Amino acid sequence: MRDNPVSAASLGVDVQKLRFLIHDDLHLHRDDGSLAEPLAVALHGVMRSGMKPGDPVLVVGAGAIGLTLVFWARRLGAGKVAVSDLQQETRAMALGAAGFFDADEDLSRRVNEHLGGEPDIVFECVGKPGVIDHCIGLVRPRGSGGCS
Repeated sequence: MRDNPVSAASLGVDVQKLRFLIHDDLHLHRDDGSLAEPLAVALHGVMRSGMKPGDPVLVVGAGAIGLTLVFWARRLGAGKVAVSDLQQETRAMALGAAGFFDADEDLSRRVNEHLGGEPDIVFECVGKPGVIDHCIGLVRPRGSGGCS
């Protein structure tokens, strides 16, 4: 718990104006505006990963960030993109994933068979303890990993 919590009011921000800033001034619907943050986070992650055209990619976690990582990885030239999660297969495939895998103990073998080897880049998009260590074990030696 912080001793000096920061609020919008303490920073002099008019929350009512901020709430409608994007909607009113840019004529952007709220539903579309809500995609700005996950799209920006995912694009930043792909750009920082050093991904090159043709690189096989694994995205672990198919929430908003994971699915937008699939979108950007495919649009920026990734080879096959595989996704691991407990659900969201239809959405992952619609955004460009070439394969979808349930998260279980056999994940590494199945992903490697599908991608033709270990992924060059693994993105961790789950945020639970232990998942980062698991993802490190999935990436090829000297590969790249990202947490989003």
